Amino acid sequence: MDHMTSKTCSPVEDGGFAKTILQLKSHRKLLSGLKLFKTISAKSSDIATDPWKNRMAEVSDDENGQVSQQQQDLPHDLIVYQILTRLPVKSLLQFKSVSKEWYSDISSYAFANARFRACVSSYSSSSPIDCLFIQAENNYYLLFYEEQDAVLDYYLVKLEIDFDGEQQNEIQLVGSCNGLVCLAYSSPVASCFYIWNPITNRWCKFTDPHLLSFNDRTSWGFTYVSSSEDYKVVRLIQDFSTLELIVRVFSLRTQEWKHVHDHGLDRSVCLTKPNSGVLVGETLYWFMDTRGPARNPMVVGFNLVHEKFETVLDLVPRSISP
Repeated sequence: MDHMTSKTCSPVEDGGFAKTILQLKSHRKLLSGLKLFKTISAKSSDIATDPWKNRMAEVSDDENGQVSQQQQDLPHDLIVYQILTRLPVKSLLQFKSVSKEWYSDISSYAFANARFRACVSSYSSSSPIDCLFIQAENNYYLLFYEEQDAVLDYYLVKLEIDFDGEQQNEIQLVGSCNGLVCLAYSSPVASCFYIWNPITNRWCKFTDPHLLSFNDRTSWGFTYVSSSEDYKVVRLIQDFSTLELIVRVFSLRTQEWKHVHDHGLDRSVCLTKPNSGVLVGETLYWFMDTRGPARNPMVVGFNLVHEKFETVLDLVPRSISP
């Protein structure tokens, strides 16, 4: 069994709000939105039991838009970190106009990360979080977005994670599946991959004992096989000394590597680019070339159920008869 490492990491306090407003409805008094807090608090156990709940119901604004004395008595941290962090992005963008203090609070890095943690704590399989994982060199981000009434709101949270001291700039993004992200690292002295849940910031490291030669080329793929309820990582290694395409499959269920010998491709086809496999359904697709001066390109698909390659598309241009 291969070595596995598991860790929990926390998001770095470096991130912030970004916004793209396509359309916003006009509001006469933005402070009237404070009345929503009573409804929001009723859905949150840590707020519903708070002695401030009843007083929140009494918050009001006069015709001049002035904050009442009761509202001024509410603890600032309660409003910002226990209430505002649970509101939709659309409402937060509106509330930034309430005061300079609120503008500063909602725009701060600390608020962005507090809202991220509130989002994680309310996460469930019945209410999935819509987000996009982004790798920019050795930086990792989660882009959360919401779309309501033709308004697209989003905010960006930067994540910081130390993959056991690996060279961050040499770790490549393999792909994502069902909210899990796969990243890999390959060199002549070490080969490993990481399965990372960026929402919870938990990750596991798995090593591959098969090391690369200096002239080898490798590519990775990540998928989920529903028939076996198993996540699998595929590693392709092009050995240019023997002209062999080595196919290795790792099962997260058994945590073991399998060498696929009869994979359906002969030595006339080679992996020329290190691009990761593209997942469509439960099949991973790669660009490959035939050997020889022509080097005809093609698209091949690797079926994880049968563990076989098949040529999907021959990209050689064909002459069309008149």
